[in-house]
Amino acid sequence: MRLARTLTQDLTRALTICAAVAVSACGSDKPPTPVTPEPTPIAASVTLEPADTTVSVEDTVRFRATARTAAGVVIPNAILTYVSTAPLTVEQVGAQGIASRTGTTTITVSTGGVSAGALVRVRTRILTYDLPSPGNSFAEVYGVDDAGTVVGGVYGRGGEAFTSGAGSTLTILTGASSSGPSQARAIGPTGMIAGYVTVQTTFASYHLATWTKAGVLRDRGSPGVTKAIGIGVAADSTILVIYDRLVFGSPRDGALLLSPSGATTILPTLITDGYFLPTAMSSDGSVVGLSTSAAGPIIPVIWRGGNGTQAIAGLPANAVPNAVASQDRVVGTLNSNVAQAFSWTSAGGMRQLGTLGGVQSQANAINDAGTIVGAATLSNGFYHACIWTDSTGIIDIGAGLNGWTTANAVSPGGIVAGLLYPATSPAPGIQQISNKVIVWVTRRRK
Repeated sequence: MRLARTLTQDLTRALTICAAVAVSACGSDKPPTPVTPEPTPIAASVTLEPADTTVSVEDTVRFRATARTAAGVVIPNAILTYVSTAPLTVEQVGAQGIASRTGTTTITVSTGGVSAGALVRVRTRILTYDLPSPGNSFAEVYGVDDAGTVVGGVYGRGGEAFTSGAGSTLTILTGASSSGPSQARAIGPTGMIAGYVTVQTTFASYHLATWTKAGVLRDRGSPGVTKAIGIGVAADSTILVIYDRLVFGSPRDGALLLSPSGATTILPTLITDGYFLPTAMSSDGSVVGLSTSAAGPIIPVIWRGGNGTQAIAGLPANAVPNAVASQDRVVGTLNSNVAQAFSWTSAGGMRQLGTLGGVQSQANAINDAGTIVGAATLSNGFYHACIWTDSTGIIDIGAGLNGWTTANAVSPGGIVAGLLYPATSPAPGIQQISNKVIVWVTRRRK
C-alpha cells in the first residue's frame, strides 16, 4: 500500500510540472517577433575575364565573372547567365566552354540587368603524325573523317595501309604488310575504311579490303583479273572499286560499285570495251573519272546512276577530275605545262580557282559544304596547302609552317588532312620525299 501511494504521488507531481511548462510556453497570445531578411545586393556592374583570348579548337575556355554593387562591393553569390553569340565557335556551359570551331565569337555574362562581354578567337588546331619506323620514308594521304581519322599509305617497305591513332605516330592496319603492298584509299561517314591488300597466288593480286577503325580486316576478294581497289565510300557504305578485266587479251581498267548487300554494278564506259579509270565518288553516289571516247582521247567523265556515263561538258581533255561532291560539283587539275586547279558545275561550267601569288595550283578534294582543298604556289614557288570557298576565295592554311604543304582530303565537317614536307625538299608530288602527315582541325572532332 505504501508503494502504491508513492507511485501515485510521483505521477501527480510529474503531471503538474508538465502542465506548468505547457502554460508557460503557450499561454501568451502575443505573436513572435519577425526576422527581417538581409536585403538582396543589387548589381551595378559585372566584369568578365579574360576580356580577349585566343585558343585552339578543342581547348577549354574558362571565364571569371565578378558582380559588384554601386559601392564596389563584390556580390559573392550573384546569379550569372552566360550566352555565346553567333557564330557559335564556343560551346558554352556556365563559366566554362569548349572551343568547337574556328572563328570569333563574343561570350556575354549578365546579372540583374547589367552585362559584360569577352571576345574569343578560335584558331585551327594543327596535328602532325610521324611515320612508323623503321624503313618508311614518305606517306600519301587519301581520306579523313569528322573524327579526324586519316587514312593512306606509307612507303619505304613496299607500301602499307595506315590510319591515324590516338598517339602521334601512324598505325599500320591489320594485314597491311602480310604479303605485299596495301593502301587505305577512303574512309566513309560510318568509319568504314576501303583500300586493298596484296594476295600472293600464282601472281600478285590486289584484293578489295575494308577495315573497321579498330583495325578489323575483311578481304573481299577480287572481281578483276589482277586487282580490285576500293577508292571511295558513299554515305550508304557503297564502295567504289577500280578493277581490271580482259579486253582483247589485255587487262583494262574499269569501275564498279559494291553495295552493302554485296550486289555489284558495273559502270559503263563511253565506248564498248573502253577504258574507265574512276577517281572519286560523291556522298550520294555520283562517280567521276577518265574514259576513252569515240574520238580516241581519254576525257573526263561522270556517272550519275540512271543517266549513265557521260563526258563532263566544258572540261578539256587535259582536265583530271580529282573529286566530286553532291549536286555533281567537280574539282580537279588542268594538267598542262602549268597545273591549274578548277571547279565545275553543270550550271556554271568550269572556272579556275587561282593561286597564292604563284603560277600553279591543284584541287584535290571537296565536301558537300563546298569546301575545296588542295595546294597552290606562292610567288617564290613554294607550295602551300589551301582552301577555296565561294564566300572567302582562297585561304592559305600552310602559312607559318616550316616547309611545303599540301591538303589532300577534307571531311564532311571541314577537317583537312595533308602532307608536310621539309622546306629543303623539292616540290610536293615528287615521290619518295620524306614527309609527315598533317591535320588541320577546324572543328571539334566527333
